[in-house]
Amino acid sequence: MKVRKMQLVQQLGVVQTVGAASLHQRAGRDVVLDHDNYVGSSTSNRTCVVAAAAGRSNHRLQRKLSRLNQLQPLVQQQQQFLIKPPGPRCKLAEPSGKVAAMGHKSQYKDSWLDNLLIALFVGRMQRFTGMSTEMKGYEGFVDVARKVMQSRSPLLQRATTTQVLHSAVPSYLLKAARKFIPKTKRSAEIFAAASVFSCQWLVGPCEVKEVEVNGSLQKSGVLIKKCRFLESSSCVGMCVNLCKLPTQDFITNEFGMPITMTPNFEDMSCEMVYGQLPPSLEDDPSLKQPCYASLCSTAQEKASHCPKTSV
Repeated sequence: MKVRKMQLVQQLGVVQTVGAASLHQRAGRDVVLDHDNYVGSSTSNRTCVVAAAAGRSNHRLQRKLSRLNQLQPLVQQQQQFLIKPPGPRCKLAEPSGKVAAMGHKSQYKDSWLDNLLIALFVGRMQRFTGMSTEMKGYEGFVDVARKVMQSRSPLLQRATTTQVLHSAVPSYLLKAARKFIPKTKRSAEIFAAASVFSCQWLVGPCEVKEVEVNGSLQKSGVLIKKCRFLESSSCVGMCVNLCKLPTQDFITNEFGMPITMTPNFEDMSCEMVYGQLPPSLEDDPSLKQPCYASLCSTAQEKASHCPKTSV
């Protein structure tokens, strides 16, 4: 009888030690027992109480693990969302994953959202200009823009883009932006981040960069690695009159956020700096840029600057 009691006590100690330690480590908490049932029961019953509690806790642990396994794909999706938020982000079809070198055209694989935005933009341009195209996708957008360039003066080209931008942004939003968005470093940085998020379908891959504005370093710059519009059109005049100047004017005056856009015609990149006022037309080097003699079909090689940029 004494031997039997010793065995039961040993079993009780083993169950208590193993059960409590295991559950504490894996479930993150100790087994909680009914004190009256535990103290007032026999040794064998105590063993059963501890074992039952351990079994219930293990069962709860298994259920929690099962739920965690079910939630794991959702957690991964949320993490992916935070790292790469969904949006109109262009996809390069280049094997290297980078924009093509100067003189070669980068290949893109537009998503359904990219194509939708392109179609909406082309539709607005056609409505305001009366121009039509049989081309699809981004090529259709460039084709309509080229026809606008060929048939209208530089001033009317800029006015056309301004009309399209006004039609895309409700007037009440512009009024609210001018009234409530302060011209601060933080606001400029938010504009830069929003541009990277929303404009890649139009201009190609871009990223936020640190720039100096009024003697202060801030992340309100956007580097367009190789402008898709300039690369597709190969026209300095289209870049200046249908993109740079009207966009600067629209964001600066309608949103109330100064911006300077500086295209680099050597490699077709472009730098946008929010918070910095654009230069006057007389001081803007883009208006003195010569044509792409080897790329533009209507280039005038002997001209000191692209004639399409004349005011």
